[in-house]
Amino acid sequence: MHQSKVTQIKSSSTMTDLSIIIVNYKCLDYLRKCIRSIIDTINQIRYEIVVVDNQSADGTPEAICKEFPGLRMIENTQNLGFAKGNNQGVLASKGKFILLLNNDTEALPGSIETLFKIISQSPEVGLLGCRLIHPDLTIQQSFGRMLNPVIQFGQKLFTNKIYENSANPIAKFLLTKWHSVERDVDWVRGACMMIRREALDQTCLMDEHFFMFFEDVDISTQIRNAGWKVRFTPKASIIHHEGVSVSENFFKSALEYRRSQLYFYEKYYGRLGLAGLKIFLLCKYFKNLFISWFVRKISLIFGGGGEENDLAKFNREILNLIRNYR
Repeated sequence: MHQSKVTQIKSSSTMTDLSIIIVNYKCLDYLRKCIRSIIDTINQIRYEIVVVDNQSADGTPEAICKEFPGLRMIENTQNLGFAKGNNQGVLASKGKFILLLNNDTEALPGSIETLFKIISQSPEVGLLGCRLIHPDLTIQQSFGRMLNPVIQFGQKLFTNKIYENSANPIAKFLLTKWHSVERDVDWVRGACMMIRREALDQTCLMDEHFFMFFEDVDISTQIRNAGWKVRFTPKASIIHHEGVSVSENFFKSALEYRRSQLYFYEKYYGRLGLAGLKIFLLCKYFKNLFISWFVRKISLIFGGGGEENDLAKFNREILNLIRNYR
């Protein structure tokens, strides 16, 4: 069984306005910037910061507690994942509202207080998201429609390419238009989610079957199914250094993405949906395995070693996951 240690420097038994939960894994510098941006930009509401460290093993808890003695630190003895880490933070928190914030984000002036004001004045809203932007101020995907095979196929062919080229004038025009109107949406991105505690009480915490990825779509869906609105607002923006945690271990992250995707389809579309996804993924990865095999053969012909590379090994792991899932 995992163990965790809670370091509470300053706390109160009374409720506060907002609890900001940050799950961290080996991102000390980004975490430091994130916390500093919160402290520098919140002036008018009472708040607490709860950091959940998933065994970074790099001295993060000690360094952060020394630099920011007003926050609470939960130290895990193993990496429990994003969903479970957030749940730990929520259970330890005391805010009327909860902000789940990625460790690779930076709050801009007025952003968090604007989100708090909007959700406070909108009793029908259970979950509120904002506009996520890159450090160069181009727009990231901040919300979306409920994921299904058709939507994900459309994302791969069209939507993802627009986001990947957000600095392109045409893409920039489209993204600005899409993200300029406050609207009710199916889900908001997990990098910044402000949640009404009452909505969580009526639904559940994050599904811990999601180690990372898809948990934001899932919790948004659960809150909508309970009768609450999930809303996006362009009135607040947060800088998101996208992909920082993933870049630490790309292959492991990609494997966890597929694991979460399989579970998501099973949860929402049953055995038939799961079977369809598995067939699609098997075709895709058999193709990738063939390409890896072909490259090794060509390498042997021209005097290379022909050793199995990391990508080929990763594809085999993916195949094993798909075949053995459930």
